[in-house]
Amino acid sequence: MVVSVGVSCWAYCAKEYRYVPILSGSMEPHTPKGALVVTEPLRAQDMKPGDVVAFMPPEPWTPGDGLPMVHRIAAITRDLGGAVHMTTKGDANDIPDPWQIDLTDGAGTYARVVYQVPYLGGWIVMVRSVGLVAGIAIVAGVVLPWYAVKRTTRVRRRRNAGTVARETASGS
Repeated sequence: MVVSVGVSCWAYCAKEYRYVPILSGSMEPHTPKGALVVTEPLRAQDMKPGDVVAFMPPEPWTPGDGLPMVHRIAAITRDLGGAVHMTTKGDANDIPDPWQIDLTDGAGTYARVVYQVPYLGGWIVMVRSVGLVAGIAIVAGVVLPWYAVKRTTRVRRRRNAGTVARETASGS
């Protein structure tokens, strides 16, 4: 897990990579709900069916939270006029998405999923929605009492061990 978090932090700091939390189960089992995916930029002409990509769906399906959608490319087609379209589909969905994305002019921002960290996306969404201060308070509210109990238990064990040793040495 530590390695996963380290790789994710490195990818985010590299600036050309981005992270996207997965909020639904539409890509299960490939990518579970609550995972965090790391993406790298992808040019439209480099896309191929089977790639798992992050993209913004067209209106009226654009998500209100501003986060890109992550689905698999089901097909890339060219119509009689030469326009190139991408059809996407969530792995857990029975049918393709209701839109086709025009790739003809290369406009749009697309990214290929290169890595995923299970569960981390859910935590990031929670911290974003609750706020950083509340997130820190929650972590502190769990970690600090745990540490205090652990430390108190350790001190009691040492005291008990010392009492037993003194009683044994004095012959009681």
